[in-house]
Amino acid sequence: MSSLNPQPLPPSPNWARALPPGPDTSVKITEAYAAMVARDAYFWAWPLVNLYNKRLNFKDVPEPMMVGPGPAAPLNRVAMLTDYIEPEERLVACPNQDVVYGAGSLAFDLSPVVIEVPDMGERYWTLGFLDAWTNPWAYAGRRTTGNRAQRLFVHGPRWQGEVPAGMHRIAAPGDDVWVIGRILVDHDARDHAVVHALQDQFAIRRPDGTPAHHLLDPATGLPAYTGIVQATAIAPTVVSCRAAIGRMASASARFCCRRGGWNSGERERQSSLASAAARASVKAPVSSPDCIGL
Repeated sequence: MSSLNPQPLPPSPNWARALPPGPDTSVKITEAYAAMVARDAYFWAWPLVNLYNKRLNFKDVPEPMMVGPGPAAPLNRVAMLTDYIEPEERLVACPNQDVVYGAGSLAFDLSPVVIEVPDMGERYWTLGFLDAWTNPWAYAGRRTTGNRAQRLFVHGPRWQGEVPAGMHRIAAPGDDVWVIGRILVDHDARDHAVVHALQDQFAIRRPDGTPAHHLLDPATGLPAYTGIVQATAIAPTVVSCRAAIGRMASASARFCCRRGGWNSGERERQSSLASAAARASVKAPVSSPDCIGL
C-alpha cells in the first residue's frame, strides 16, 4: 500500500561555506541582539514545550472528555466532537465551520498504532498529523488515501519491522505527534446521525489488536502493560490522575462520555470517575453528547 512519508529536502550544496568557523571575537553582543536571540529561541522552542505539556496532561486523562469547548483524550486515543466547534473555543485555530473536529496525542515511544477507518462514502474527512513543532507532515483522508475502508499503520522513527499487508504506512518524524480529525457534516439531524454512526466505526489499536490507549501504573508513572514497544528508560514526570482531573474540570467541569445509555461496564467507569472527581473537589462527570472517543 501507499506510504505517506514526506520527502526529505537535501541541504544546499554551499551550506558549509555559509557557516562561520567559530565565534567572531571582534563582534560585540549588544543587549538588543541578546534579546532578539532569546525571542527567536522562545519562538522556536515554545511549540515543543506546548506539545509536551499536552502529553503530560493527557497521559492521566482516564476517558475522553471536554476541556472547555474542545475535546481531550488519553494518550493514543482521539476524542471527536459530535457537533460543530463552539464559537467560544480559543485553544487552537479551528477555521472549518462545517465539520466535526477531533484531536488526540499519539505517543510512539509507547507503541505504534493502527487507525481503522470505515468506508466514508463520498464524504470529506481527514486526519492531519503534526510534529512537535506543529508542522503538518502527513494527511490521511479523501484527497490522499481515499474514502474506502482502510487501516493506517502509524509509527515513530525508532520502530523497526514490517508493516502488515494492506495497511497505509505513516512514518512519524518524532515520537510525539498531535492528530487533528475533521469529518464533514451538514446542518441537519439526519446527517448528524450518519456521522455519529461513522464515528462509532473508527478505532485506534496496537498492532496486536488490543486498544491503543495507555493507563499508567500510579506507583511508577509508567504504562501498566507489557506492550510491543516498552516505555523508554527515562525518569518520568508523574502527574497524578487526581491532579489531572482537577485541572481539566476546573477548565470545564464537563466530562465527555460515549453517547447514549450506559451499560454495566460504563456505569462502573462513571462511578470510578465520580469518586476521583469528588476526591479532587470538582464537579462529578456527567454523561454528555458533546464528544466521543475513538
